[in-house]
Amino acid sequence: MNRAVFVGDALHGGFCPNASGAPSLPPAYYVVGPYLATVQAIEDLHVDWIYSGHWPTFHASQVSDFLDECRNFVTKASSLVKKTLESHREDGATLQQCMDECGPALGTWPEHNRWLLMYPLHGHLTHLEQRGLATRIENQGRTRWKLI
Repeated sequence: MNRAVFVGDALHGGFCPNASGAPSLPPAYYVVGPYLATVQAIEDLHVDWIYSGHWPTFHASQVSDFLDECRNFVTKASSLVKKTLESHREDGATLQQCMDECGPALGTWPEHNRWLLMYPLHGHLTHLEQRGLATRIENQGRTRWKLI
């Protein structure tokens, strides 16, 4: 018996591809914990097939490779966001600074789509806040995050 899951836009690996398969957009998750829980839930289903809204069909070992790619992007983004905050320890960093400093290391999607990194990177900054590792500072309409 084959087991399949239809994930639509729930998972993105390390990027969303364009029609030719090249990176087009960064992954579109906003909340780190639930995104990782989704990856784990699909892994726990032991599916043979993943059908996605943006990717070709994944089958057999491609399933675990794709789920690993999803996790690896989150791990890398977490590390880069924390490193960015460490390099701005005194004043903190804005979301734009995180996008500018993390973006080139996270993916090769077109420059005009880099702004979409605001979704996952904001999620990582919020995740650090929720874990008590960073604080949000609001000042004159600008938001910065600092490590605690």
